[in-house]
Amino acid sequence: MRLLIITFFIGLQIIAFAQKKQLSNQLIWSSREFAPEYVYSVSSMNDGEHFSAIENNKIVKYSYKNFSKIVEVILDGNEFTGLEIEDYFFNADETKVLVATKVNAIYRRSFTAEYYVIDLKTKKMSKLFDGGPQMLADFSPDGTKVAFVHANNIYIRNLADNSLEQITTDGKQNAIINGSTDWVYEEEFEVTKAFYWSPNSTKIAYLKFNESDVKDFTMEYYNGGTYPEPYTFKYPKAGEDNSKLSLKVYSLQDQSTRGVNYGNYEYVPRMKWSNDDNHLIFLTMNRHQSELNYMDADCSVSGDITGKVIYTDKSDTYVEVDNNLIFLKSKNAFLRTSEKDGYKHIYLISIDGQTETQITKGSWDVIELKGINESAGLVYYTSAEEGAMYQSLYSVKLDGADKRKISEKKGHNEVEFSTGMKYFMNTYSTINSPYEISVHTADGKQVELLKDNAALKAKLQEYDLAKTEFITIKGAEHDLNAYIMKPANFDETKKYPVYFTIYNGPGHNTVIDQWGGSGQFYNQLLCQKGYIVISVDTWYYVQRCSIQKINLSAIG
Repeated sequence: MRLLIITFFIGLQIIAFAQKKQLSNQLIWSSREFAPEYVYSVSSMNDGEHFSAIENNKIVKYSYKNFSKIVEVILDGNEFTGLEIEDYFFNADETKVLVATKVNAIYRRSFTAEYYVIDLKTKKMSKLFDGGPQMLADFSPDGTKVAFVHANNIYIRNLADNSLEQITTDGKQNAIINGSTDWVYEEEFEVTKAFYWSPNSTKIAYLKFNESDVKDFTMEYYNGGTYPEPYTFKYPKAGEDNSKLSLKVYSLQDQSTRGVNYGNYEYVPRMKWSNDDNHLIFLTMNRHQSELNYMDADCSVSGDITGKVIYTDKSDTYVEVDNNLIFLKSKNAFLRTSEKDGYKHIYLISIDGQTETQITKGSWDVIELKGINESAGLVYYTSAEEGAMYQSLYSVKLDGADKRKISEKKGHNEVEFSTGMKYFMNTYSTINSPYEISVHTADGKQVELLKDNAALKAKLQEYDLAKTEFITIKGAEHDLNAYIMKPANFDETKKYPVYFTIYNGPGHNTVIDQWGGSGQFYNQLLCQKGYIVISVDTWYYVQRCSIQKINLSAIG
């Protein structure tokens, strides 16, 4: 009798195991079976106490302190015929909103759309432009105008009288680009917008790309039809001609355009107006990307403008272009990140470049400079101090003192601060657990849990999923971070096919403790088919290290 009972329970365990659901490509890529709950298109409001988001074709307003009910429906897109709100932007005083609809992707980051300006008080809606799809529509800082790009030219719509001003006329596909970027800038410098309003809305600085001499490249595009369609664009391969670049400043007061001389440099990967309406700070690089200059264009002078180098960062290899330029209001200085000491850290630099203070130090990288609360003298940033797989939030004083870890959970913490830096929204996950989205005060105290993805976590228990394990693999000189996923009932005495998934590009880890979505589910599918899945980050030591041999039994 006892033997029968034991057999019975073993049988139940086998049945329970067999009943675990299996993955398929259709489930992973074509269904929403594993779609997580999320909070979409979040934008902090001016008061710093509320944020907006898109829900059911509405722009809704929530309090950071209470996500249980909507404070206000700011705009109901369903009240306007055919208006699908895909993105939105407020003007400075939040009395108008710019809505993007009919969004069509161009490359990885660029897209066209139809934009509408809606007065939130009168609910009057006006189309931004009737001549075709637009790009990069942007309110002026004073909220009275909108600049945008159409067919490689820059336009300005005056909202007071609805007049339209075209500030460039020579734009032409595969020849001249004004105000947006060419393929190199979009893909390699991660920037698509190449025009910027001055703080007082009196000027627009923009880049002009002349790609006439760049060689053509043709791809076959599949757009749902039976046959592919050829698509030809300008694509410079290594050693070939890049676009010829020029930097311009347009004055709205006298409709004049002046050039900015910046010397013999190949790239202008970033630009940003300082707090002064007459001073544009822009970055220049040589083609080898081993020298990065911060330059000041003084637009108060008459005639053409000459950029003045105020700060230089050099390297024997290459210099990383940061996305973290922040101008302080309380002092004539800016914050930036640099890898000049071997790791990416935050520096405070005077606007004339004469003084420099390193704020963070250590054998770890700052991932992103999130902002500064100047009244409190605190800088907020995310870093990999706990290990290259992890991302955590910290604060530190401007002099580098009193560094404090703010995020509590180890894993991946993706942080967005409110206006005024009083609250932050944290999207937390690990490689084995989906997103938890919560609101915290700036010191880390949790105020509200917005999404916990409990339903998705329960659903994952129904499937036969492998646990992803972090390991290290011995390289030629340094241990390399890796993860491994093994098939069910893994037997270290047996041989298995191994699928390696790697990137090996600088600044792009694949071995991170973050929910991987569909890509991670595909790895799970391979495990169910009997594969071992391994990812290794080798990029940091790519010049010095190599993997000679991996003994799977030693890491299993």
